Amino acid sequence: MNIKYLLSFLLVLIFSGCGGDSEIVDNPNEKPDTDKSAAIDFTQPIRGVNWADKRDNFADDFLVPSGLASADNYYRTQTKALGVINGFISNMKANTVRLPVNHATVTGYWWSGYQGAIDVALVKGMRVILACWEGKDAKDGKVDNMTEFWTMWSKIIETYGDERGVYFEIINEPYGYNYTDLTALYEQWLVKFPKVPHSRILVGGTGF
Repeated sequence: MNIKYLLSFLLVLIFSGCGGDSEIVDNPNEKPDTDKSAAIDFTQPIRGVNWADKRDNFADDFLVPSGLASADNYYRTQTKALGVINGFISNMKANTVRLPVNHATVTGYWWSGYQGAIDVALVKGMRVILACWEGKDAKDGKVDNMTEFWTMWSKIIETYGDERGVYFEIINEPYGYNYTDLTALYEQWLVKFPKVPHSRILVGGTGF
């Protein structure tokens, strides 16, 4: 552990007031060496809650779940997210949180901060579902831009493909596809990301 990481660790320990949240760190490029999903009880069924952007998740710009701010760094996002996640756990008995993603969120500067919310949920023992949403203008139940779609998912899988507590919802409500075309999209996804366990992939059916 280097000095910079140690200082971040100690500062968070002071601000959090308890050792249970001490894995929150102030460095988006230097995450803890530990298994972030270690606290998840995978024997339990999913009890999920949807954490959405207050504008709804149909957006062309950054998706910012309610209570967060895209200007915040990794640590600040974790600090804010911790209160929300603790509320989901204590008030709703949830063990899973579903978070929206789109191309702008994952490929822009906000992705570094956004990971703070994902990581703190994992550390607190929650599964995380990352669900792809289309933009606000199209709203046709289809992927808006295939090039951006693959770029987004490639970066997500690069970051969380090996994190066993993270699940991937290929596209939210794909009502614009018929069975043949939707199946083809899912097959493409599986071919592009063959190392992702199928047990961590969520697929929506045709229609609503």
